[in-house]
Amino acid sequence: PHLVRNKQLLPSHLRVEFSHPSLGEYLGAEEIALQLEALTQQAQDAYGEISFAINSPLDVAQHLYALLGYGLVSKDIEELVIERLRREQKRNANFFSFPLLFKRLYRFYRAYCRGRWLDEGIAHHAQNELRAIQNPLNALQIDATVGLNIFLLLCTIAREANVPFCPCGNPDVPQEFDADQLLSFIGRTVALSPTAFWQRIRHSLAHINLAQACLNYRMLAEANLEEANLSGAELLGTNLAGANLQKANLTWASLVGANLSQADLSGAYLEGADLSRADLRGANVTSANLTNACLFEAQLDEQNLNFAMRSGAIFSLEEFQAYNQSLVPPTLTDQLEDEAFLLEEESTIFIESAEGEPILPEVQYTHGANDYEGETEQIEDWEQEKPALEGDEEEDAMENEETMMLNDRPGDNF
Repeated sequence: PHLVRNKQLLPSHLRVEFSHPSLGEYLGAEEIALQLEALTQQAQDAYGEISFAINSPLDVAQHLYALLGYGLVSKDIEELVIERLRREQKRNANFFSFPLLFKRLYRFYRAYCRGRWLDEGIAHHAQNELRAIQNPLNALQIDATVGLNIFLLLCTIAREANVPFCPCGNPDVPQEFDADQLLSFIGRTVALSPTAFWQRIRHSLAHINLAQACLNYRMLAEANLEEANLSGAELLGTNLAGANLQKANLTWASLVGANLSQADLSGAYLEGADLSRADLRGANVTSANLTNACLFEAQLDEQNLNFAMRSGAIFSLEEFQAYNQSLVPPTLTDQLEDEAFLLEEESTIFIESAEGEPILPEVQYTHGANDYEGETEQIEDWEQEKPALEGDEEEDAMENEETMMLNDRPGDNF
């Protein structure tokens, strides 16, 4: 036998070529997908109890920091990972599903935003492991890298699972919602570079739910926010130049002084939005709903100005303020209705007695999100109501699963 160097001399059935432009990217994506699938795998113990193979929040965090802390996942790798997971869900939906993976990653993300994994020392532990393979990132950079990669995956997986991704929490659940949470998250990514979030995430924000979020003076130029929910959001002075806002919900949003030049607002919902002094030059407002939107001192092309006048926009600041005062925002109306409903369902009061005299126990009733200042978790099962940390402590008792280091060595495109 001898080595044939000219492939043209080989029969066609013996020729093998690897057509992917980067073997490292392909193998890295396969490993990321495999380790993400591992988060959804469940096992039954000797007593018939079913739990996740990687169960406790601490185990999940260690798994993800080892998996995603090496460097930012490139766009090509992201697409390969999602395609691999699509095939897995199609092949065996009982084994893997996007909704379940989203739920597990979102729980990690919420704890990440509260700083739990830094407090637990997970980032420093990951730094020690990655240093062994010549990774130069420090603990804060690794923490920022993991955060960006998780955020990116949540954006993409939410669309695949057809579930909403709320980076600031659910605005309909006051104890879960933090309007500044995304701002704080972006601030942590500065450890990589001042524009790290914008550079990597801006094209992945379609369908995201940022209702009532505060993003004042942020750089979101050229962002893809198609069909995003930005109702009631604070976007004062935000740079949205060239952004894709097709069919985005911007009702009641505050866009005072925002840069919307060259933005695509076709089909966007801007009813009641405050666009005072906003730059709308070159913007596409075709079919946009500008009813009662404030365009006081806004910069408009003649064509857009004519469209806005026909659409019922308001050009007087005093008139817009009077309009606002005459209305109650829909979200507040819903809240008042919910509170009225709660007041109708008063709890049963048990009468106690002392020396034969009936007395009523002292009961304090509170309504509203401002009565409690601590952090809370949304309780999914009211029949099993427990303190937020108790579930985590039970899960932390599970044995650690051995995780695999997926990322390529220095030089690969991450």
